[in-house]
Amino acid sequence: MTTLAIALLIGLLGIAIEFDAIETTVEGDKGLLETALRNLLANSIRHATAPSAIRVRMTAQSVIIEDDSGGFPDEVIRDSQKRFFVVPSTTGSGLGLPTVQMIAELHNGRLILENIAPNIARVTLSLNHPTRYQFLSNANLY
Repeated sequence: MTTLAIALLIGLLGIAIEFDAIETTVEGDKGLLETALRNLLANSIRHATAPSAIRVRMTAQSVIIEDDSGGFPDEVIRDSQKRFFVVPSTTGSGLGLPTVQMIAELHNGRLILENIAPNIARVTLSLNHPTRYQFLSNANLY
């Protein structure tokens, strides 16, 4: 989905996105981290109902996205850390969160899914220890 398509979709659906970020430098693979953030935002937008709010907080160590989309089903929270878990989906491939989980692991981080209140989902992409990525960046992965 292009940036323009996302912007149009957000406007049409009545979704508000709030950003709270500090200017910082994050160590890691730029393309992979952009993919992770794009997947997380696309999931929040895809599951939002109007009117809806998505809140994004970013620091050097984490990205936290909260939305009032109804929350995660229990089985998604329970199984999201399992290797090769695919999220059941009627609108996508179901590979967005597993992809983000893999990107987090490559950066020695974690993906945490939780419901923090009724109907409020929180996704935290933690990047506390980027040293593992630096090791992988020198490896021949092809």
